[in-house]
Amino acid sequence: MAKVVHFDGKQAFGKDFEILDTYTNVQLVNAGLIRLFNKINDYEAENESVTLMGYQDVIASVVLEETAKLLGLSKTDANKLKDISYSDVFNFYAEAADKFLAMTVPSVDSIKDLMGIGEPETVDQADPKLEETV
Repeated sequence: MAKVVHFDGKQAFGKDFEILDTYTNVQLVNAGLIRLFNKINDYEAENESVTLMGYQDVIASVVLEETAKLLGLSKTDANKLKDISYSDVFNFYAEAADKFLAMTVPSVDSIKDLMGIGEPETVDQADPKLEETV
């Protein structure tokens, strides 16, 4: 059964997009993910101190460019992706990667998890006065 990913482009482009899992589209997403992982590797190799903001810059720029390719946008229309919800663009590309390749697009949240950055875990501390020894 065909897999389809929907992109709501009415606001920016006057139409919605339905991307089918054709060989061409699967190859576009595959090449885009390879490019994204290579850009992340380059960022890490070129910087002694990496930051979440740096990862976000790398991820966002590649996701925008690769989404434009997948949607078949002109250069002018590709620039419009910068003025719409990045969450919508990222979610569309992530869904395409998941449905077409069973792959996950890295996000700052996933990188935070890998780095162990985030909300501190609460530690259950029992009150030692409550323990009775018999």
